[in-house]
Amino acid sequence: MQSFGERFGRLVRTRRRAAGLTQGALAERALGKASDKSRISMIERGRVPNPHQATIKAICEELEIDDEAVEICRYPDTMAVPKETIDKLAERFGYLKSDADLNEKLSYLNKVPEDIRQLKARLEGIERYEEAVQDRKKRIDAALDESEFEIAEIELGYLVSLQKTEKTLPQVRVQAQLQFERAKASLFSRKIGQAVDQFKEAANYFLSFDDNRCAQVAYDAADFMKYHAVRYDIDLLEAAKELCDVSDSIWTSATSPKKWAMVRNLVSTLYIDRGMQLSHQIGHDMYVKSLTELERARSVVDEVRDADWALVRNNEGVAYREMSRSLQKAAARENLVAAVKAHTETLHLFKKRDKPIWWAAVRYNLGYSIYLKALLSNRTEVEKLTDDAEDWLIKSQTVFRRNQYPTEWAQANELIGLVNGIRAIHDRSNRANLNRTAREMLDSAIEAIDPAQAPGILKRVVLSRRSFD
Repeated sequence: MQSFGERFGRLVRTRRRAAGLTQGALAERALGKASDKSRISMIERGRVPNPHQATIKAICEELEIDDEAVEICRYPDTMAVPKETIDKLAERFGYLKSDADLNEKLSYLNKVPEDIRQLKARLEGIERYEEAVQDRKKRIDAALDESEFEIAEIELGYLVSLQKTEKTLPQVRVQAQLQFERAKASLFSRKIGQAVDQFKEAANYFLSFDDNRCAQVAYDAADFMKYHAVRYDIDLLEAAKELCDVSDSIWTSATSPKKWAMVRNLVSTLYIDRGMQLSHQIGHDMYVKSLTELERARSVVDEVRDADWALVRNNEGVAYREMSRSLQKAAARENLVAAVKAHTETLHLFKKRDKPIWWAAVRYNLGYSIYLKALLSNRTEVEKLTDDAEDWLIKSQTVFRRNQYPTEWAQANELIGLVNGIRAIHDRSNRANLNRTAREMLDSAIEAIDPAQAPGILKRVVLSRRSFD
């Protein structure tokens, strides 16, 4: 499915050529300077998933593109769909925010086909079955094509029962994989308890002869639920913890200390993610619990300062940082000092060549924590803190490039914009320039984010941008 940016870019290119304008001429007329030719080029090539509204307006006015043409680019397959139908579809797929606007609901629904495609692709990876089983598999594919997750789950259940007659190791693996996919189908249907039971059953296939594999399947299931909760903004904390308990029962602190520590680390991130879904004050208890889990993990990983230790320590920094938002100024500063210390200690343990994502994530988190520290600092401290924050955020963007990781790049750009906003508060003589830079950084961040992939982040960045209007 093409993004809005790709469709809008094609429209702009067609209208520009019809008007007999070069990209430079359009840039000068619409954006005020011919040097913005590269920006027009990126838009026309679909490299800007969500152009800023002011940019869209300026280009459309110059090329006489009406609002209807823009809306067709934004929702090509939904323009003829009544709002009532979209409301019913959103409810069918478990979108429970009654006060959400049409754009939010459409963004949510845009995610569903990709989840279906991935589920079908995983089923394709399962080895071939006899003719009777292939018929069932066709029914599953047909159900997924119609987004009938409940029917798919029932048919997957039939395959599971059929495969149980086979006891060879390859067949046991197939059984476990089928049950795992069945659990995902239940999760998409918002049958949370049923999904947990099915994930457990997938793990238990290995319990009698490979308990390590059993623990790993349960861990992977909890990790998937964590991802699903963030993607769909729902509460799966207790359900995911229940699966972590399965891993805990096998990977104990005595028999498998490092793996036990990684389960503690996963549980801590479940608490952090849930805390970030709640208000700062209510989320405070989640961060306290997260730090308790991380302290338990460190009782094992502190012996060797390796990548596992760095993961735990970095998450401690994130927990301290998020907790600071609910504290009074003095306590918040203490937490941010602890966060900066935690991130700094992990910098050298992730090599850019070997683990580029974690290398960049640590630098992003460090820049984020320093930015929050700058918010609470006096004028004499602000200059150095803002310079340090911007430096770390720019370093993270050497991995989080706009064309590869647009959402991560945009989040760093948002913070760089806000850093310039802090500078503007303390530098009256250069306030106008600093605020203009902040707006430009935030506009670029908004343009880079695909609304279908990260609607929550986009909404937050838009709110940040409005603070400079």
